[in-house]
Amino acid sequence: MIQKVILIAVAIISFATCGEQLKAEEKSVLENDSRNVNVDFNLFKSGKNLKYCVNNLSGEGSAMDVFRVFLQAAELLKDNSYEKVELCFRKKTQFFLSGDEFKIMGKEFGVQNPMYTIRTFPQKLTLLDGTNAYEKHEGGVLYLMRVQMADFHDMNGQWFMNDLVAELNAGKDAKRPKEFASDEEVF
Repeated sequence: MIQKVILIAVAIISFATCGEQLKAEEKSVLENDSRNVNVDFNLFKSGKNLKYCVNNLSGEGSAMDVFRVFLQAAELLKDNSYEKVELCFRKKTQFFLSGDEFKIMGKEFGVQNPMYTIRTFPQKLTLLDGTNAYEKHEGGVLYLMRVQMADFHDMNGQWFMNDLVAELNAGKDAKRPKEFASDEEVF
């Protein structure tokens, strides 16, 4: 009996933390582009916020796939208003994007140069404490491309990629032998 009460309480807390899952929207994003199957993600409406949570990548999935799914979700939800969009990894928020920026990205999807969107995305993010996650760079086009793409790469690492790579490496390390035969046994 106590276990059932605890399970129900955990479920309620989990639902309250995440909010309403937007399953139809997730399904639409996955079905409208076959390249998206490698991205395991969830969309949640939580109060005035939207949560875009990456859970895993499979097959040949990459950070660019995650970002394409994000942009397609923005296009699908462009008529909705959110205060903030939370970028999370397995329900743990890593960054915030303003709802206005999310709406603009959704409206510009398919029109705006995707490289511009990718390069300038990190400078639009804030950390959990409200400070800017990345600075807005100024300079020549070659300089901007180099530093903005470095920021994009770093952002993906902090958001989800570093954790996924660490898990992959831990899995490989767990399969390595712990003991090795002595040289005398081998030679």
